[in-house]
Amino acid sequence: MLPESHWVVEKILNTYFAMKNIFIWQWKTLATEFGASRGSVCWVNQKD
Repeated sequence: MLPESHWVVEKILNTYFAMKNIFIWQWKTLATEFGASRGSVCWVNQKD
């Protein structure tokens, strides 16, 4: 595998995980604001 390709894959993965964390944080914030059921919040916590 070329080093350049590995760097690109790593960059994509880092971006994916960063976006995933932002999405989870936003979901937790929305769940808190709208008083979502405890089951939904627990599910989000387990996924992370």
